[in-house]
Amino acid sequence: MTPPTASQPEGGTGTESLIGRTIGERYKVTALLGSGGMGAVYAAIDERLEREVAVKVVRGSLAMEPTAVARFVREARASAALQHPAVVTIHDAGWSDGLPYIVMERLHGESLAARLRRARVGAQFAVQTMSRVLDALAVAHRAGIVHRDIKPENIFLCSPDDAPKLLDFGVASVTQPSGDAMRLTETGAGVGTPLYIAPEQLKGEAATAQADVYSIGAVLYEALSGRPAYAARTLPELYVKKITEPPPSLASAGTDLPAALIDIVDRSLARDPAQRPAGADVMRAELAAIFALPSAGTDAALAATFSRTPSPDAVRSANALLLAAATPTPSPTERRITQGESLPRPSLWWLWITVGVLLGAGAFGWRQVARSRSRAAHARTESARRAALATNVPASAPRLQPTIGLRTLTQYHDASGSARSQLSATDVWETAAGDFARVSTGGEMPVRWRSGRALCEGRVRVLRGDSPGAQERLRAAMEIEPEWAAPHVVLSEALELVGQTDAALASARRAAQLEPSWWLPVATLAAIHAAHARDDEAVPAYRRALALAPNEPAILDGLALALHGAMMDSEADRIVAQALARDPDLVWSHVVLAERALERNDPSTALTEATRATGTSPRAAAAQLARADALAALRRTPEALEVYRHVLALIDTAPQPGISMSRVALVRAAVAADRLPPSRAAADAIAARTRSVSAPAHTGSRTRGTGSRTRSGGGGSRTRAPDDMGNLGL
Repeated sequence: MTPPTASQPEGGTGTESLIGRTIGERYKVTALLGSGGMGAVYAAIDERLEREVAVKVVRGSLAMEPTAVARFVREARASAALQHPAVVTIHDAGWSDGLPYIVMERLHGESLAARLRRARVGAQFAVQTMSRVLDALAVAHRAGIVHRDIKPENIFLCSPDDAPKLLDFGVASVTQPSGDAMRLTETGAGVGTPLYIAPEQLKGEAATAQADVYSIGAVLYEALSGRPAYAARTLPELYVKKITEPPPSLASAGTDLPAALIDIVDRSLARDPAQRPAGADVMRAELAAIFALPSAGTDAALAATFSRTPSPDAVRSANALLLAAATPTPSPTERRITQGESLPRPSLWWLWITVGVLLGAGAFGWRQVARSRSRAAHARTESARRAALATNVPASAPRLQPTIGLRTLTQYHDASGSARSQLSATDVWETAAGDFARVSTGGEMPVRWRSGRALCEGRVRVLRGDSPGAQERLRAAMEIEPEWAAPHVVLSEALELVGQTDAALASARRAAQLEPSWWLPVATLAAIHAAHARDDEAVPAYRRALALAPNEPAILDGLALALHGAMMDSEADRIVAQALARDPDLVWSHVVLAERALERNDPSTALTEATRATGTSPRAAAAQLARADALAALRRTPEALEVYRHVLALIDTAPQPGISMSRVALVRAAVAADRLPPSRAAADAIAARTRSVSAPAHTGSRTRGTGSRTRSGGGGSRTRAPDDMGNLGL
């Protein structure tokens, strides 16, 4: 989002012009200040207090999207929770004619990004600016808020003295007093801007205050040197470099800077968070020891009282926005958010909100992937489903509609590609469940509202790994609406979590019987079979799913991996080509290409394909293993060993789908001895000789599962992690 600065031409936001309109019955819009993918920022006059303000609104088409509203609400709450001269002040927030808005102070000046585009800034200016930002971050961190997206575009230099303001808390992570983190995305999802976020964020790990310290270091590096810390031609190359390579020292930029300053910046960019300055306040103190900086909070620009307690008006406005988020079309009286008005405190479930995740983890830039469906069959299904949503609505049903909850259910049924992967976030389902709960407080509810609430609550428990709790809520949904297929699909996930594979398969089959034209139940069957290396069952199930949704990238990706594991290479190659034509960033298809290249002794191509896969999903151990094997074949021993160690850490942290455990055993033994493991070809040859000596004569079927290939299954029975079916976005 472009910050509120000079007036710019209208256009590009998808939001109709608000100029001349009054928002919230008091803010008269006068000009467009900036626009972006989420919406727009307008100049306005607060007619009640007769002052200039900036009004930020969500783009019209996104105002009903759970993830977009969630991020918007999080920005309002996080900013309102902080009082600091270097944090933009939130005056008000609410809904106006179905449009969520935030009212903030009007800023005049330019972003640090705009300043850096013109010229490199002086060391004194850069250090003073970032020291003030660090001071604000120290307050935020003490309040349990991690910004997670610090970059030059989010640091605004206010006229006339260039006092900095930290903008855009839309992806902030908030920790409650209990210590539980509230995240806009699931752990495993990369958040922020790749050039500036910490390596642990790229790897999908939870962002701590040390991640913000890293980002400050990255901005300082660029401000002082005139270039980013890392240079890369593509995003995957950038991800790999940041995860595996230390950045060049600031000293290499050829600048005449104090050695102590170079040391601070270099340490702040350490890949290991423990090696960075211990916090924002510590880093500021270290900078103050080099330059003559005032103590934190004492200079003229920082003379205001710093408090973790937000202003009552800002809290009331942000809380009201949270309460209204469940009902985007309230009455005029309900829409009004008057400063000084006493409002109820929001329930905790509204604090768990999300911007969603992309397939796997650490992927950036949501891709617009075409919806795929079986034309005639799906048209009938769509008509029947919409009729089900509209039927049996009693006259006594409340006027308020669970718009976000119903939209989430629609997305679960219809979404495709990367849009579907956003549904892997717990907070999306908590928001939907809360939406249903809000309108279920009186009167007779439509059947789908009641069953939908139970399904959403069950899905939350699945994503948290709580199979018993999930089963209870999902069976409640089935009791309310026995002929609805969706609860049976989610129940199959819950059962598979605890190893009840036969029951999981039965539940998926029941879903397919209830809605034969829906591809997801059949794809779920395929994924369960594949997870247990049942290639003879997985491949035909994937083919049936593909017949229902011929263009669904996730099905093609899963089928490619199953065919690869089953040694059906010609068909696997064809399916990989089809899958990547629809979505060039599918993880498993690139893993298949990498392993096929290793098998024909082409490590350069293998490295390229594995890097593409790890760029999309850095925590996919199978992709990292292929990359390590390619590096080893290229005799890049130190890099290979480092990636092998990363693979073992991933496997030890959580179960990994698809990886060859026999290969992992060889890698573990070799790394323990600080040497490279045998190549895949050598390992498979040894395994083949062993089988020929110890086994009776082969009867014709190929022996599978003991070699180095990545399989759909993990190589043995185990309790499944919730994301093991993540390649389907289930």
